[in-house]
Amino acid sequence: MRRGAPTPVSPDDRRAGTAPASAPHRGAALDVFDQEPLPADHVLRPLDNVILMPHLGYVVEQNYRAIYGDTLEDIEAFFDGRVLRPLNTPQA
Repeated sequence: MRRGAPTPVSPDDRRAGTAPASAPHRGAALDVFDQEPLPADHVLRPLDNVILMPHLGYVVEQNYRAIYGDTLEDIEAFFDGRVLRPLNTPQA
């Protein structure tokens, strides 16, 4: 894959394989798909300008530290009778 200026996109992977060769982007790296796991006959699989990852974009040390740190705080708060990050709150 040739290097070009990265351009963030949020493609609909059902149509990504039908983009013309003259499209402004040179390639894509994707880790989230409409259907997971991605079917063997999916239109993205044979493209040589697409990197497909098995939903691993979050796997970095900083994310693990944040997730586990928040989890520990939530458990401690639960035992203290507090809620730190409520999921269902009424909107004002």
